Formats: sequence, C-alpha cells, structure tokens
Amino acid sequence: MTRRALILSSVVAVACGPGQPMSTTETGGTAGNSTSSGATVGDASTQGGETAASTTSGGGTESAPTTSGESTESATTDVFDPEPNLEYCPLGGLATSDISGTTPFGAFTAAYARFGWVGCAGSADVPEIVLMGDEQALVDAIAQEYSYYDGGARPFPVLRIPLAFMGGAWHETGWTGETTQFAWFYSTPEFMEDGGHSVTITITMSTSVADTIDPGEIPRLVGSVIIEGDGWDLAGDFDAAYCGALTWGHECA
Repeated sequence: MTRRALILSSVVAVACGPGQPMSTTETGGTAGNSTSSGATVGDASTQGGETAASTTSGGGTESAPTTSGESTESATTDVFDPEPNLEYCPLGGLATSDISGTTPFGAFTAAYARFGWVGCAGSADVPEIVLMGDEQALVDAIAQEYSYYDGGARPFPVLRIPLAFMGGAWHETGWTGETTQFAWFYSTPEFMEDGGHSVTITITMSTSVADTIDPGEIPRLVGSVIIEGDGWDLAGDFDAAYCGALTWGHECA
C-alpha cells in the first residue's frame, strides 16, 4: 500500500509505540523563544461530513474514531507531502490549558498544551495534542537526545491525543469540528496506559502542515476535551502551540 493509504489505519495502532523507552540517534533543538499569543491559520472551511472506517490493530478489527467537521481538501490528495519543522518550538509564557480531573492513575492537571505531527518517511500527516502539567517537562524532554523515528521529544507525565486523518484536511488546510479519538496517558518512559481511552474532543480553530513548515507566528490547535468512564473524569479547554520537537514518525508499511 502507499504511505498515504496507510495513515488512517496506522494512526491508532502506532500511537502505542512511542511510550516505550527509546534509543536516540539525533539531537533535536529549539528555534524561537517567543511569547506571542498565536497565529492566523488558513481560511474558513467549506465542506462538511462524517468519516468512519475500520482499522486493524493487533489481531482484530475495530472501528476507527468518528469525526464530524469541515475541511477544504479531498481525502485522496497526494501532491502535498511536506517535512515538518522539527526545530521550531516556542517556549515560555504559554500556559494554555485548564484541563484537570481524575484518571485511573490519580489526579492529573494539564496547564500546558502543545502539539506535534505524526507521519512516516519524514513527513507530517496528523497532529497529536500533548497535555502536560508544566513547561519544565517539555524543556527536559527537548534537552535529551531524540529523533523523528525514535518518537520525538517525550515529556512525562503527559496525556497524548492523536487526531485521525480527517479526510486529509491537515495538509494544506485546517480542520474544525467534534470527534471521538483515543487518548494515551504516559506517566514515565516505562509506563503507558494499555489500550488508551475514548475521548471527545472539539477543535474550534486549527492549523495545517503547510502553516508549520516556516511559521511566521505561532501555529495553534484550539479546543476542548472530555474523558469520562472507567476511572476517568477529565475535562477542560486547551490552546496548544506547535512544537516540532514533539513530532514523530513510524514505518510506512
């Protein structure tokens, strides 16, 4: 199969990978130390629709996360395949989340939100929201050696929410709407929640891959999350700035 055809079926399955201890081959860095509050991201979207598909994870088949939202791009677009800006990660003064509550692992408060990309072959395809207790966890992760193929910078403890393909909208346009995805909680490099947990996430403003290649301001994903049931009672809003160091890739096939 082609790389593009694999993304929808891969994004849920590969989300488990970076939770393991990683070997490192490259040294990442940061560019920018801005305290600017945000950026303008794309035009208003013009198409709506529902997407749902089946994905294979392990030995069985399960329903992929469902989405309801808007985009201006076709699901079959293959002409835009950029590499993300892995060096860009503004820090400082951007505590942009008020998500708090309880998890099966105890209380969790995320006052700090960022997002990176998930892709393969050095590219970026879908965003992953990364919710942390404070900035120091991200600073510490960036200070370590990391690489795109070793999972990017991995802060702990953290709640990570990869967003599904949304019909290809993340490439040249953004996506807004409500969707059901899976969240994974990582407390240490050795521990990750088994199987993840369903999360309702609403995106009210988003950015695209194109807007994160050479950003003039700070690209963002803005929205809210609700996670309930099975020991979870977590909710709140986020305004997640782009941090390329969080971007990670997996094998295309």
